[in-house]
Amino acid sequence: MAKLEASEVDDSSVLERGRRLRLTTPLPSFLVLYAVLYAAFGVASPFLPALLEQRGIAPEEIGFLFAAGTAIRLVSAPIAGRIADRTQALRLTLAVCAIATALAALGYWRAWSFWAILAVSLGHAFALAPTTNLADALALVASRRRERGFEYGWVRGAGSAAFVLGAILAGWATSSHGLGVILFLQAFLMLVVPFAARWVPPVDSGTREATRTISRSGVMALVRLPVFRRVVLVRVPRTRATATPTAETSTRPARPSAQRRFARRGRRDARSWST
Repeated sequence: MAKLEASEVDDSSVLERGRRLRLTTPLPSFLVLYAVLYAAFGVASPFLPALLEQRGIAPEEIGFLFAAGTAIRLVSAPIAGRIADRTQALRLTLAVCAIATALAALGYWRAWSFWAILAVSLGHAFALAPTTNLADALALVASRRRERGFEYGWVRGAGSAAFVLGAILAGWATSSHGLGVILFLQAFLMLVVPFAARWVPPVDSGTREATRTISRSGVMALVRLPVFRRVVLVRVPRTRATATPTAETSTRPARPSAQRRFARRGRRDARSWST
């Protein structure tokens, strides 16, 4: 009951701030959130391999760093999502992940050896991965409420445009101040994310009950799917049983390929025309 009252107070405070600014739709607040969040991706991700190479990291070691970061993302995103669902504090979880990402980005500045960069890279990937999932969860909740003038596609498109614009601006900045400037740009933008998330409408009580139902039944149903498990584990799909030769198929003479059959037919036609 206390949590429900707190959520109602939180909802009313967000709506009151919106009324003061004459906002009748949450679209502007989501546009700002996605613009800041995806610009933070754009200013760093295209230039991070070049920064690591500049610090003497070998190409195979750079590949290992990004592979390890991808693996840690498969773990951190579900953990952060589970915590956000349990505590029903999506905006707070997003703010914590954004602040942790900013600190990890600044950690690259002092990391020069491979093992130091590996530790910072894992922390950076662990904090960065849940940010987009949490922002999408908040946006999808708003879209299901059918708020006037709100479309998820507009919000996601603004994020993509901000990524491109952030990459362009970071390219200009690196030409003047070096590759290290991307760390400070991403840290600054990630520190703005908590302030942008504060203006986003929170999850209401009805969505919370639906989330609890989905978390109990839907997750296990998804894990039981063999295709989903193969995708998560990055496994090669199984081949058909007929692909392996058996005693019957190994003794059978192999049929000529289509290319050879057409070549033989062409030679026969050429001989017939010549005679």
